Amino acid sequence: MPLYKLLSYINLYTYKFENRVYISHPSLGSTCRFALNFGTTGLSQFHKVADDTLEDIYDSLDSLYGEHIESIDLSNGVLTAVFKIMPRNPILISKNEDKSEIWYASHSGVDYFSLKPRETLLDSWKSNANNILLSKKIAEDIKKIVGN
Repeated sequence: MPLYKLLSYINLYTYKFENRVYISHPSLGSTCRFALNFGTTGLSQFHKVADDTLEDIYDSLDSLYGEHIESIDLSNGVLTAVFKIMPRNPILISKNEDKSEIWYASHSGVDYFSLKPRETLLDSWKSNANNILLSKKIAEDIKKIVGN
């Protein structure tokens, strides 16, 4: 499911128990469980969550802003989106395995995002500098580029 559709679910209820985050929503019918403690599950969990996030962002950018994008690529944990109006200032989003972070760079600067264990996977990556969500940062930058 594309990130923009996932972000539309606002009525999520979360609670933490034994290093797992439980998420429920009336439309799910049952509770989904996500283990977000990378310390005990290792880097494979980080890669799974980060890869899923990058794929969702790729799909969302391609479907929502394809006509504004000159090129978009996702390979080896790096997403590159070059916009027609700003070809020298791409949006770069990558995984950093050493710190279990997603790194973000665009015309507005750079930022580093960590997965916060008390958050849902829908909006879980928060800036280490200012607590802004990765999804919000991307939306703000794209609005500045394409104007909608």
